[in-house]
Amino acid sequence: MIQLRDPKGKVRENVKSGEHSTAVMIVGAGPVGLTLAILLVRWDISFYLIEKNPDISKESNAFNLQARTLKIFDQLGIAEDAINQGEIDNTSKNSEIG
Repeated sequence: MIQLRDPKGKVRENVKSGEHSTAVMIVGAGPVGLTLAILLVRWDISFYLIEKNPDISKESNAFNLQARTLKIFDQLGIAEDAINQGEIDNTSKNSEIG
């Protein structure tokens, strides 16, 4: 028997060996982890999200968005907002053509 517990230690689910059960653990509440959490909610899949930092970060380590990321954001309905809130970086090596 496996016990899945929430961050406060309360048992959320008992799983017998051999039963089909999906348990997703997301490690890190950064852009990738939170995007995955949004997708799992849409797919009705339960998950646990853990983050080592106790405070909310006001800055991101991400300097740019890849085309695939924007496609996923578009599926989530947030691409336009992400583009409008971003800045164009003409100094980045990623902006060079060739």
